[in-house]
Amino acid sequence: MAKAVAVSQDLYIAQDAAIAYDEIVAMTTDLMPLDLDEEIDALEQELSDLTRECHSEYATYEELVAEEADVDAWVAYFDRVRVSPKLKRERESALQSLAPFVTQGKRLIMETSQLANECSRLSHELIRLGRMRRAFYEAATDRLSFDPLLYELDIDRMLDALEPQWQPNSMHLKDMVLSQVDNLLKPPNDKS
Repeated sequence: MAKAVAVSQDLYIAQDAAIAYDEIVAMTTDLMPLDLDEEIDALEQELSDLTRECHSEYATYEELVAEEADVDAWVAYFDRVRVSPKLKRERESALQSLAPFVTQGKRLIMETSQLANECSRLSHELIRLGRMRRAFYEAATDRLSFDPLLYELDIDRMLDALEPQWQPNSMHLKDMVLSQVDNLLKPPNDKS
């Protein structure tokens, strides 16, 4: 805001009192020696500054009024959307149309986690089976390198090394293999 101009020269006129022509002439002669040009220039400068500030404030006011009208329009729109039964039905139908995708997404997430768990379990099982295979090869080469003949004890050790512990019918398989080996080792004439 512009500064207030300080009046340095004392000249007071009672504005409410009626002034006669003689008094005006007397005042004019009193005013002639006063130098009021600087004060007039300062007042004109202050007036132009105030006018410029008024114009900028009015432009700001117009922008704020336009923004307020825009905000009021959005508030009215959201009130209509919230209250309007037609838009409420449309919103609910849109949410219902998304519901199958949400449930399918949840199901896929659960299946993915189950598959990841199964994959992890199978990788551990592969590691365990690899250890069993190495143990079998060690047991097989341990005996066979010293003696080319295969003894019944060697067969039992190899079958014990191969026995998968995660299979419920592993003992049944072992019994079948042992019976086949026994049949092969028996002489052909023995039918007991």
